[in-house]
Amino acid sequence: MVSQLSRRRVLAGCGALVGSIPISQNVIDGAIKITASHKSNDASDWPMEQHDPGGTGYAPDARPPKDGVRVRWKHQIQRSLSFFPSPIVANGLVYCTGRELVCVDAASGDVVFRIDREFNSPPAITHARAYQSPTLVFSTVSGAVGLHPRGGIAIGGNRIGRTRWQTRGSGDTPIFTGENRKIPIAVDGTVFVTGGGYLRAIDGSSGRIRWQTANNSNRPVIHEGTVYVADYQKGIIEYDTTTGEHTRSIGKAGAVSVTATTDGLIGIWSGSLYGLNYDGTVRWAHTPEKWSITTRALAVADGVAYICSSDGLLAINATDGTELWRSEAVQMASSRSSSLAVADGCIYVPANRRGLAAVDITDGHVRWRFTLESEHTTWSPVALAGKTIYVLGNGTLYALEER
Repeated sequence: MVSQLSRRRVLAGCGALVGSIPISQNVIDGAIKITASHKSNDASDWPMEQHDPGGTGYAPDARPPKDGVRVRWKHQIQRSLSFFPSPIVANGLVYCTGRELVCVDAASGDVVFRIDREFNSPPAITHARAYQSPTLVFSTVSGAVGLHPRGGIAIGGNRIGRTRWQTRGSGDTPIFTGENRKIPIAVDGTVFVTGGGYLRAIDGSSGRIRWQTANNSNRPVIHEGTVYVADYQKGIIEYDTTTGEHTRSIGKAGAVSVTATTDGLIGIWSGSLYGLNYDGTVRWAHTPEKWSITTRALAVADGVAYICSSDGLLAINATDGTELWRSEAVQMASSRSSSLAVADGCIYVPANRRGLAAVDITDGHVRWRFTLESEHTTWSPVALAGKTIYVLGNGTLYALEER
């Protein structure tokens, strides 16, 4: 028999736990749906790789270093040899992955938690209506996993509730996929991920698969209720975000990547750039003379598209496709770091051996470089949040500020 004192303690503990989550309940599909209040991400956050659902790499509210950098704090992490994901920043926390997941307080540099587990994607942060806090999501070969954003709830010196949900989709999982940069995209409580030959829309609160369809792209982009993916065999494919219905295919085979902007799509097809209207018509095409485009390193800001390859950096008018300038001061030889970031008049290029570079958007000249002693430095894509750059270089997570 349980004593009255023990019963009171149990009930009091349960009441405290439940009382910490303001909820309303309603029954959907025979299950209890729990909704909760949320704190929205700050406008200066970097909540997913390439910053936003469109994959523009543009952080209009960030003011990162322009004239020089110094290290504010740094932490070593066990790095992966197969992929180099961007850190993400949300609600004052920085998340970085390799062969472990490290969460660091952005302001102080203190480690909040570490998880000894290798993930095969960068994280993304999504709203989760069943919780007071958002959910940290990673794509997997066959689905996704959702984690507590602070590594679980601390109770009696232990952490519980670290994993909120794990989803495994239907379909065969290949023995070897070569998939090491599948980037999850979070929009309005739904996470869009690719893996194992499928594109899936997953509920960020429960992990329930809302729909899935056969597709093996690297990074979907989203604009006003439509998911766009670059399919090398079929061109750019459109899906309805709510139903997963295939609505249209745009262009020809050979599509490498796609970016969704306010004014239209920008796609890379076998060495050429195309500007597309959202009705599928081609607005412009540009094939750089004597230069090859071999990476997906594209960012778009204020009507200008920037693309970096092994030849250098190009600036192209996103309205009509005219070339504004080209610079050989930075090259991106590795597709592992195929992502650019733009903010406050600078393009931030993880240029590997020649260092992380800040390039002026007016003419492509280098404003500063951040280099390490090693001649074989591999940089991740950067995250820009507030006045700071967060980047992983040779197994060390750096927070860089103005010198």
